Amino acid sequence: MFNKTKKLTEIEHLSRLERKEIGKIFFRAFHTDDGRKALHYLEYITYHRAATATASEAQLRHMEGQRSLVSMIRKLMNNT
Repeated sequence: MFNKTKKLTEIEHLSRLERKEIGKIFFRAFHTDDGRKALHYLEYITYHRAATATASEAQLRHMEGQRSLVSMIRKLMNNT
């Protein structure tokens, strides 16, 4: 199992084996009907949402963080 003490920001520093294992965990979690629906919902609320012209820098950073997280989950799942 991967080292649970590592911070999420350190995901790039995980070994290839650890990333593959995490990818398999996400794959199993999102490979059911409910899991696919949940991932689709996450993608919808992150990728298909636009900021308004009056959005603050904090709002933009928050939205980008959400998109980045969903993208990372997809990337890990695709590398299994």
